[in-house]
Amino acid sequence: MIIALDYGEKNIGIAVSDESETFSFPKCVIDEVLFEKKPRILEEKIKDFEKVREIVIGLPKNLKGENTIQTEKAISFFEKIREIYSDKKVSLFDEKLTSKIFEKELKTLGEKIKNFKSSKDMYEASIILEDYLRRKKG
Repeated sequence: MIIALDYGEKNIGIAVSDESETFSFPKCVIDEVLFEKKPRILEEKIKDFEKVREIVIGLPKNLKGENTIQTEKAISFFEKIREIYSDKKVSLFDEKLTSKIFEKELKTLGEKIKNFKSSKDMYEASIILEDYLRRKKG
């Protein structure tokens, strides 16, 4: 099983794959402050966490592919996760345009972004994981 984390200013979106690592599912959102207080919270939020073999963290860059302040924060988060879960493979994955893809999908469904403000991070994590799984399969 693989999980993806979308690290944001206030929240961390979480998505999980199925055991065959074919499909991606939005799981939940964790408040960033709660993560700081309780760094191993992923184990509580993800059923069968022991089956997780890989953690993918979205790496935000600007449209030119350059690092931003958020890129540096995501790298720092990646380093924390890698230290906490040293028994798992932890990697960074380009999350370029995930917000735009999510907004476009909502628009296609006739939904408004404001209705998903509290859960958008987990959907964006799911897009990151879906893209990662697709590229991994080749």
